[in-house]
Amino acid sequence: MSLLNNLMGALCVTGVVVLATVACGQDLLPPMDGYADDFALRRAGIDVDANIKLSVSQEGLHKVTRGELVAAGVPADRLVGDQMRLFCRTWETAIYVSTEGLFGADDFFLFWAQPYESTYTKTNVYWFGFGADGQRMDQRSGLLIPGDPAIVSYRHRTVYSPELMFFNNFMPNDSSFDHWFAGFMSGGTNVNNTFSIWSGNRLDSGTAYADLSLHGGDDYAGTLDHITSVKINGTTVGSLTYDGRSAFTGRVSFASSTLGTTSTSVTLNQTQTGNAEDRAYLESFTLDFERPLASVDDATLYFGGATGGCNYVVTGFAASAGGFHVVDASDPVSPVILTDCAVSNVAGSYTVSFGDSAPTARLYGVVASAGAASVDRIEHVPFRNLALTSRQAEYILICPYAFRTSAYRLLKRRYLGGLSVVVAPIEDIYNEFSYGIADAGAVKQFVGFAYHHWQAPVPKYVLLAGEGTYDPKGNLGMSADNVLPVRLGPSSWRWTATDNWFVQVSGMDELIDLSVGRIPVTTDAALGVVVDKIAAYETAIKGTGTWKKKATLVADNDTVDQGFKAATEAEVASHLSPAGFSIVKSYLDDNPDVSLARTMIASGFANGRFLITFFGHGAVDFWTGEQVWTSSDVQALSNTVYPIVAMFTCQTGYFQDPAQECISETMLERSAAGAVACLGPSIAADRDYSAYVADGFVGKLVDAGPVRLGDALVAGMTALFVHGNQFREELRAYHIFGDPATLVRPE
Repeated sequence: MSLLNNLMGALCVTGVVVLATVACGQDLLPPMDGYADDFALRRAGIDVDANIKLSVSQEGLHKVTRGELVAAGVPADRLVGDQMRLFCRTWETAIYVSTEGLFGADDFFLFWAQPYESTYTKTNVYWFGFGADGQRMDQRSGLLIPGDPAIVSYRHRTVYSPELMFFNNFMPNDSSFDHWFAGFMSGGTNVNNTFSIWSGNRLDSGTAYADLSLHGGDDYAGTLDHITSVKINGTTVGSLTYDGRSAFTGRVSFASSTLGTTSTSVTLNQTQTGNAEDRAYLESFTLDFERPLASVDDATLYFGGATGGCNYVVTGFAASAGGFHVVDASDPVSPVILTDCAVSNVAGSYTVSFGDSAPTARLYGVVASAGAASVDRIEHVPFRNLALTSRQAEYILICPYAFRTSAYRLLKRRYLGGLSVVVAPIEDIYNEFSYGIADAGAVKQFVGFAYHHWQAPVPKYVLLAGEGTYDPKGNLGMSADNVLPVRLGPSSWRWTATDNWFVQVSGMDELIDLSVGRIPVTTDAALGVVVDKIAAYETAIKGTGTWKKKATLVADNDTVDQGFKAATEAEVASHLSPAGFSIVKSYLDDNPDVSLARTMIASGFANGRFLITFFGHGAVDFWTGEQVWTSSDVQALSNTVYPIVAMFTCQTGYFQDPAQECISETMLERSAAGAVACLGPSIAADRDYSAYVADGFVGKLVDAGPVRLGDALVAGMTALFVHGNQFREELRAYHIFGDPATLVRPE
């Protein structure tokens, strides 16, 4: 939460470790319900063409120097104080400039950075530009007020809320939280949660508080489910009792003297005697305690002030070079500089004193000039103007700039194949459709804008070229996998990837309005491997070859009336046989020999097939409980004709796990072997609903040409939708792995 949001009562403050939230409590992007007006240019500072991007990851007073701006490519002669302006999202931020004239070597501007943290990033973005009449920080006197009380302590709040654990199976249909937690406790297995939290210079006297945000792990009817015990430095100070699986917040109070003078050990455990398997998940732990009004790091202090007239005496600053900045940031968009503050020095320790009269509690910052935070990054951004309504494209390729070599090869192929094309680097999409902030919603904003506002004909195919992950912030140390964002959403089994959401842009239903596919690679070279396979496939599909009329169909055992063989016959074979296909059937109901089935599948790849399908139980990297086909089997392939592989099963499209590659990825990315494209779900798909998908998908694949792969995806989703299943999770989570514009049925 922001510093301002943490103001509680007369004297309080956010601490050293802070959980940020969306600045000002606003969502980054508006709801996208499928109306044309939902999709618009979302660029900050466009009126003055602000194109210097400042990235920040912490809240508080920031300083930007002349040298930093010049190093980022800003011409020195443009750096005139009264011509500087700063923007964040939809508002202009007030700044303080050290001079209204031309910046010299020591000049700078100050601004208050608001926090931002989402599923996708911990970084907020500000845009610097030039123009007259920019917003400036107001100033008021901070002279000490004779006769008013001197304030020498405050209540400090330290928040512990790291994202250490991702539980995608816990309440997977609940969209109210992101499924990341700071800890896990279990009574049955004696799993406790112990961590250290800052409590520097706490005062001995008074009461401290621990505020916990928790989720209960289970919900047992007729019983009280959960008791979480709180230990501070080994002493049990209280417990919280709660019920069910919904979010719960509670407070425990104890003597401040229990805390350590620098840091404090906290242990949480489950102690419900009537429920030995009691489980709970920790979202955040906030420590609230009294401490002296003193710098936390020798250079800064942010704290909440009292109401009425008060004199604040802030100690513990190590140096005064450049002086001190005292700021009232109660309105973080328009902070106020307090002037005339007193500075004293005793044996090298500096004290800053100021007076203020406030009708309500205010947020103050006292910052040594040298201690003002630096921005994380400054860069000049050349805008590509993706929101020009004169644009038109049937095919949109979205990728990072780093993939431009292979991406342009594919783009050229699509153009020469008769499609109008646009490449949209993901960096540009963020800058123009989510104010420069990384967010999956920016992709949908852009696609929706192109669909509704570009010239006709509307786009039909969208390729996402880049890996995505459920861990885009790198909480688990694998952030390199976050090349293109994944939209995570609910399902009956896992909180999971839902790429089809990106192209549900017309109307409030969940039917895709254009097709989308993903090539989930992390390098340009890996993308090049897939592009080579696509080129080889499209050359072969236009030529002669009996493989174009061959298919291998695999079906799992018919356990508990699942009807996998029957579904394959009704929804797949029924389309292929009339189209003259030669079909090899490997149905485990007919022959349960797993090694024979595996041989038949491998032979299908080796001997050339247009289509290989699987209906049955599945997992991330294998088919059937007996593992009749696995990612390891794919790695052994050496086929030179690349089939389409359609899997009507569970989890074979669960590509967003940074620790494991799904079988769809393995088949697609296998160099000079494997598949040209795959269809697979990221969910535990239902057989009956998958049958509708299969009916539409396979039926379109063998339709009269020209047919592209994405046309079959649209047909499959439409078949499911029109049968009255308008909000099924399969509509969001059956994924194409490959290029949806791949030509599968020439004219």
